[in-house]
Amino acid sequence: MSIRFANSDEEIAACFRVMHQLRPHLTPDGVIVRVRSQELAGYRLAYLEANGRAVQRKDAHRFCERRVPRSAPITSRFRSESRPSNAPLKLSRASAMRLAYSNTSRGRITRGRSLAAIRWAAWRESRRRNLRGAAAVPDIYTRVTEAASPILEGLMAALELRAADPQLRAMSTTYLTDAALPRGSRVLEVGCGTGAVTRIVANWPRVSAAIGVDLSPVFVAKARELARDLASLTFATADGRSLPFEAACFEAVVFHTTLCHVPEPQIMLEEAVRVLRPGGCIAIFEGDYATATLATRAGDRLEMCADAFREHFVHDPWLVRKLPALVRSAGLQVQSVRSYGYVEALAPGFMLPSWVDMGADALAASGRAEASAAAELKAEARRRVASGEYFGHIAYLSFITRKSP
Repeated sequence: MSIRFANSDEEIAACFRVMHQLRPHLTPDGVIVRVRSQELAGYRLAYLEANGRAVQRKDAHRFCERRVPRSAPITSRFRSESRPSNAPLKLSRASAMRLAYSNTSRGRITRGRSLAAIRWAAWRESRRRNLRGAAAVPDIYTRVTEAASPILEGLMAALELRAADPQLRAMSTTYLTDAALPRGSRVLEVGCGTGAVTRIVANWPRVSAAIGVDLSPVFVAKARELARDLASLTFATADGRSLPFEAACFEAVVFHTTLCHVPEPQIMLEEAVRVLRPGGCIAIFEGDYATATLATRAGDRLEMCADAFREHFVHDPWLVRKLPALVRSAGLQVQSVRSYGYVEALAPGFMLPSWVDMGADALAASGRAEASAAAELKAEARRRVASGEYFGHIAYLSFITRKSP
C-alpha cells in the first residue's frame, strides 16, 4: 500500500477511505492500519499508523500529513462524508513523540529524522513556547488553590457524587477492612477534598479520631460544613508533602485517589511514613486512569472526552502501576494488593458529569474543539444513556502497606 502526502481535505478523506476499505481484509497477523491526528510543535498532523506505530518514510507505507495551525479547533476540517464519524482521532501529547515528522512553529518540516532528534526538537520548541507563557494546561488539582470558583464547585460536586456511588463505597469498605485498624486508631487522610472518605473513616469501627488535610482551603471549608455533626472529625489546610504533625502520631494514613494528582508522590509517601507509628498502616486507593474509557467501539468520539479528562485532571495516569516500587522505596512493606473494576452501564454515575462533561469542557477551553462540538459530545452521551448504549469503565487498585515495627 502506498499513500502520498495529503495537501487537501479531499486527500485526507482519501486516506480514511483507503483505511476503511482495507480493514475488513486484514488478518490478525496482518498490518492494522488507522489514521491518527497528533499535535506537535505547534501544528496538528493527520498520519497513518500501522500496528500501533507511526509509519516512517523509509517504509513501503507513507504518512498522510496535513499541517493545521495549533489554534485551529476540531471541526469539519477532519470530517467528511467519506470519513465515518467514529474514525480514530487521538490528540494526546503523550504519544506525539512517536511521530517521525516534526513541524516547527516557523513552518519548517523535517522528515525522516531519528526519534531522538524528534524528541529534542519537540522539547526545544516546547521550551521556547513555555518561556513565552504558552505552557500546556496541567492537572487542575496541582494548582487547585488558583482554580476559579465554578471549577471548584464542579470538582466538589464530582467528589461527593463519586463517594456516594455504591460501587465505590463497596471498594472503600473492602480496603478499609483489609487495613485491620487497631482499637483507638487515629487516622489521617491526605488530600481529603470535601472529606467524603474521611467521614467514612471517622465512623469506622475502632477509630477514635480522623483528620483530613487538603491543600485547598475551599475544599477544607466544604469538608467542615459537611461534617459539622461529627465530633471525632477535624480538617486542616496543609500540604501533604510537609505535614504539620509530630512524628509517629497516627496509626494509619489514607490516600484515596490523591497520589495521581501529585507531582512528587515519593515525597508525600515519605512524609506519611514520618507521621506513622511503627507497625502502622498506609492504605492507598488509586484509579488506573490509563484504563478509563467511554468508548463502545474503536474510534468512539466520546473517547476524546476521556483523553481530555486524563490530560487536564490527572497528573500521572500511570501512577498506580508505579506504586509497588514507590512504596518499597519509602520503606514500606506491601501487605495486600486488590484490583477493582468500576462500570457504568445500567445507569450513569460520576463519570458522566466528570469524564464526559468536564472532559468536553476542557476540549473547548483548550481550543481543541468548538463549544458546539463539546455540546454535541455531551448530548451524545445523554442520548446513549436514554437508549441504553452508554458505557464507562475504569480499574482501581488498593495497596495496604505497613511500616516496620
